Amino acid sequence: MADKPNLVLTKQKMSIGIFPSIILVTYAFVDLIRLFEVVSVVLGNFIFVVLGLISIIYSVLKNGIRRQLPIIYFIWIYTFFGALGILLNGNMELQELIWPFAFMGVATLFLNFTINYKLTRVLYYFVVILFISSIILSNGVDNLNMSSSRNAIGLTVLIYFSIYAISGYIHNRNLTIYPIIMGLIVSTMAIGRSGILVFLVILFLFLLFSFNRKKLNITFFFKSIFVGAFVVIILSIFYNFLEIYFTSAIINYENRGLESLRTLIWTDYLNKTFTSAGYFLFGAPISGTFILERFSQNLHNSFLMLHAKYGIVPFIIVILLVIKAFFHFKKENNLLYSMLLITLLFRMQFDYTNFNAQLDIILFYIIFSPYMSIHDDNKNRRVGKVKEL
Repeated sequence: MADKPNLVLTKQKMSIGIFPSIILVTYAFVDLIRLFEVVSVVLGNFIFVVLGLISIIYSVLKNGIRRQLPIIYFIWIYTFFGALGILLNGNMELQELIWPFAFMGVATLFLNFTINYKLTRVLYYFVVILFISSIILSNGVDNLNMSSSRNAIGLTVLIYFSIYAISGYIHNRNLTIYPIIMGLIVSTMAIGRSGILVFLVILFLFLLFSFNRKKLNITFFFKSIFVGAFVVIILSIFYNFLEIYFTSAIINYENRGLESLRTLIWTDYLNKTFTSAGYFLFGAPISGTFILERFSQNLHNSFLMLHAKYGIVPFIIVILLVIKAFFHFKKENNLLYSMLLITLLFRMQFDYTNFNAQLDIILFYIIFSPYMSIHDDNKNRRVGKVKEL
């Protein structure tokens, strides 16, 4: 990752501050005690909203409202169509209207201020060690007392891995393979199919790209082979010590496969969506069939949940933001952000991980970062013209 063209977040506006680091540590603390049921989910969500609102206000006060307008406009549109969804299809609950301020708020803070790199590294490895030790001490992930399913473990690790990787990019630090291996080990111990696949995707992309070259070359190809062999050796060593968890993960794949009931859920919802123009425009009620009634709170696909709760307009806007982000990262040769975005999109296909959930912090940071870069570039040009005069 030697190339840092324009650093998606320009250093003119980005500065390391104690306050953003405090927000991150507080958020992580609440996230973990909420997951392990030390505090209730309701209280945890309330604190998330408060932290998000504080983050938006702080960003506006420090860097001005103009820089925040793209994400503020999106939050307004998003919330408006969410209110329509409550009235028209009943898929949302009233309190969900404030969730965007929680996770998009924290994303706004990260779009304006850098977080101390060492802090993000310590935080990531703390989360990894916490999950590994908890699973071992509990004699298996199924014995853990958590407010969510075991898939939440892989999801949580992905969030803090992403924050760690992004912070490293901003601070000109190379991403290494070790945090990826640790994420894969935790996901395997958690017996989460989606989490395992996600970190395998990250590992594959890491081996495929060197993050400072536009094309794969022969030298790096051979280097990838050696690194891949090293990964196999490390995983084999861990397998000898943690065989029961690896075996459970394999059995989970054999018993449930990759599809499970997801394709049936998606098919039922899509079939219902196209039975009415209103359903297509504003979201179809998640009901009417046995499968939809059973999974009325989770279609196991983030984009389908986005449509179900917010309708086609926010759905299209998000798709366009994702496409624009890819083009921007390609232009800037920002392979890391491209890798993270690909990983997020992959993870979103299997669960309700976004659009009023914690992974929104990473998604909206990534898809709005090009607008922050463009805003700062335009401001720098204006300042340059004034100096010439």
